[in-house]
Amino acid sequence: MWQGAHSGLPRYVMENTNNSNFDLHASSTRTAMLCFPLHIVLEGSNLTCLDFLSLDLQGAEYGVLNATDWDRLRVLVLMAEAESKQNLVLVPQILQKQGYVRIYDFGNIDFVYVKQECLEGDGKNKPWKIKKILACRCLNR
Repeated sequence: MWQGAHSGLPRYVMENTNNSNFDLHASSTRTAMLCFPLHIVLEGSNLTCLDFLSLDLQGAEYGVLNATDWDRLRVLVLMAEAESKQNLVLVPQILQKQGYVRIYDFGNIDFVYVKQECLEGDGKNKPWKIKKILACRCLNR
């Protein structure tokens, strides 16, 4: 269930919150937890630039994106789920404000956004095309 670079984070939180009600597998239990913005969590692993980020947070996507300091985190390609009506409106707004272009939809619930600087074309007369990857990789960041 908990995979990836921060797989130890839930266990760390469980062991250091003095909260015996914390259950990794309970779906109906709500527990107050100390949370950090995405850029802070990634900076803790010395990650300030990502080639790809996938967000599937069961409705919390806008909250995470809105709390992110985009001057401290650069993401080139981002896939975000937007299953709620609120997220269908708010997620595209915040990402467009940060210079992202929606280039692909998976079943009207998952959307792929790419930083405009990594794209060629205009999406209308000339279809979007991702530039050569070396033109927009996270090399010096």
